[in-house]
Amino acid sequence: MSDRTDGEPRACPATGPDPASRRLALDTTVMATLLGVILVISVAANPGQWLVKCAGAQPWGLPGRVVFFLAATHLVMFSFGVRRGADLRRELAERRAAQAQLRYLADHDDLTGLPNRARFVRTLSEWLAADVPAAVAVIDLDRFKEINDTLGHHIGDAVLQEVAAGMAAATPPAGLLARLGGDEFALLLPEPDHTTAHDMVHGVLGAIRAPVQTAGLTLAIEASAGIACAPDHGTGSAELLRRADLAMYAAKSDRLGVQEFTTELDGGGTGRHRLHGDLTRALSATARPGTCRTTPYRRG
Repeated sequence: MSDRTDGEPRACPATGPDPASRRLALDTTVMATLLGVILVISVAANPGQWLVKCAGAQPWGLPGRVVFFLAATHLVMFSFGVRRGADLRRELAERRAAQAQLRYLADHDDLTGLPNRARFVRTLSEWLAADVPAAVAVIDLDRFKEINDTLGHHIGDAVLQEVAAGMAAATPPAGLLARLGGDEFALLLPEPDHTTAHDMVHGVLGAIRAPVQTAGLTLAIEASAGIACAPDHGTGSAELLRRADLAMYAAKSDRLGVQEFTTELDGGGTGRHRLHGDLTRALSATARPGTCRTTPYRRG
């Protein structure tokens, strides 16, 4: 599993007023200044007197000032209203784009661009509620931690991106591929036939095994997958994921590549998980950087 910690400094958010607020403050100041100037002109020079005089209004002094002031202020307010309307439309478009980006990030993994665990579980639950036959496969990269430890997390991230792109290209159009976290992925297939589901998962694993070229290195990646089918192996999203996970650990331990869930795995699932964790910690504690030690494991 990838255990990368982002240690890069984060930019501090700006604390000053945003551009829209500055534009609004500037417009308000300019409009107030113009209205003051218009008021002075209308009182002192009375350019609107001829409008009232032409209309035959008597006396024309005060009405002329009022008419000019109202006409000029309406013209100024209209021009600023048009500008403010354009600003509001632009702000609304920017807000909608930001909301769409937030919705995308809530459903997708930021490293690979694949749907994330929340999106996968939600889609699986919708399929199960609609009685859509589904096969769930949990896919885990083999010895991925060695890549992070020996080559660095930046290489590990590049490998995850390349692997994710290859798996996405091999995923059937009706299926859903998601990154659950670290080096673990999940595949959802609308396939009631177990044999066809196996074939599809093998096809995705074949895409993983293609050599990965990154940073001048050629890396051979292997993976293990466990399959659980609804309704044969469960009718809930959490149950299917757990059983597919058990099958994946069985495939990883026995080097089978792909393993479908069986009831025998559920009985020994806890012990198998514990044994796999113990072996992983033992290898991490004894292996030197740049080397890979393997400990033979014989099932008793």
